[in-house]
Amino acid sequence: MWAETVAETRTQLLDLNQGWDIGQTDNYETSFHSGRGIAIAVVGGDVNCGERTFCAPKASRKRGPVTAKRIRKNLLGQQMFDLPEFKDPPQDDELCDTWFLMLNARDNRMYLELSLATSLGPDSKFGLWRERIIMPYVSLRGAVVTPMEPDETEPPRVNVGRK
Repeated sequence: MWAETVAETRTQLLDLNQGWDIGQTDNYETSFHSGRGIAIAVVGGDVNCGERTFCAPKASRKRGPVTAKRIRKNLLGQQMFDLPEFKDPPQDDELCDTWFLMLNARDNRMYLELSLATSLGPDSKFGLWRERIIMPYVSLRGAVVTPMEPDETEPPRVNVGRK
């Protein structure tokens, strides 16, 4: 689901043809617009994703060092590039504030939000948000197809050949 969402987000933004580009700095997948200073990364969210609740949403999994670096940049701004961790000049998508497109599928609905994190909590998941843009949920009714059971009487065929 993550890879398909990254691909579709990129397709939609690149189709706008207004300066959006693909970022892959340190194998961290983003879509970014250098003129607007915005990068978007796709992340799975918890059950608080896409809703206004008393608990702030968190990532469904622990975030790594590149996400921590991006969030630190969101908090400190351009002055962060004076820190020793930036031995090499930053790439285009690193110069941008990184927003997170968070998704959570539950109850036959896909909940989404586009949010700007400013910290990771002690659990290495998102802690604080500067801004959250909550989008209307998308109904998944009829979108999921139940896979058919394989026919056990005939072994599967695998065709091998040249492209």
